[in-house]
Amino acid sequence: MRIAAAAGLTGLALIGLSACNKSSAPPAASSAVAASAAPAATPVAAIHRRDGLWQERMVLTGLAGKPAVITMQVCLDKAVEEKSAMLGSQADRAGCATYRLDRQPNGDLTYLSVCDQGAKGTVTTTALIHGDLDKAYSSDSTRNIAGAADPKENGKETLTLEATWLHACKPAA
Repeated sequence: MRIAAAAGLTGLALIGLSACNKSSAPPAASSAVAASAAPAATPVAAIHRRDGLWQERMVLTGLAGKPAVITMQVCLDKAVEEKSAMLGSQADRAGCATYRLDRQPNGDLTYLSVCDQGAKGTVTTTALIHGDLDKAYSSDSTRNIAGAADPKENGKETLTLEATWLHACKPAA
């Protein structure tokens, strides 16, 4: 199962929220200390979900207007996982100026890609993946398209996903 293909997104996303900082400490001093104390994210080459049957529920909202809810089960193994690549295959990444997958200190994964799709525009995708890729995980992602030849293709889509590993796949008949 390729989350990206099934939901029409090229990746998973993180929606950044900012809070108002009303600290009375001098901004330069507090920012420098916080930056040096904050643990750094670690780049990750790839991620793989556990082999077996997964139950997935996706909610896609965006260009079409009304949210689409998709619930499905998919049997994953190494071959299927390599072809589908949870965050886009190597071919999908060919036109990407930016492609980052990082593990945060708390274990979450964050994803960012900026890809030139020619006449289909520039696609910027962000994602946050939380949970255990062996048992259950969730993700929130956003995809923004700008500069598409067809103006109807430009805009923002969001995808919320919840996935749970059910059991090993049944042997092929």
